[in-house]
Amino acid sequence: MAKVTYGNHKISVEESKWTGNILVRYDGNKVSSQNYLFDRLHSFYIFENGQNTHYEVSISFPYYSRKVTISRNGITIFSNKKGFVQPQQEKSSEV
Repeated sequence: MAKVTYGNHKISVEESKWTGNILVRYDGNKVSSQNYLFDRLHSFYIFENGQNTHYEVSISFPYYSRKVTISRNGITIFSNKKGFVQPQQEKSSEV
């Protein structure tokens, strides 16, 4: 379905038409596996570059096609309808 390289990391989204499962891998390791008929949002945390990083993979099926969107800390980094999206620089909060 989708393969994305972000920095030094690889995220892949694979679909099994036989089982109805969507498998999400981060650097080759399984981080989420769900049946796409019921669960279309895959959410996981990875300790990346010294901090917890939140990824979400959203899958939808508009008009007999598949749309895959990957976000990192709430910012879209990939959409197969748009291709790789150059993320805006994350703002650090100072307290």
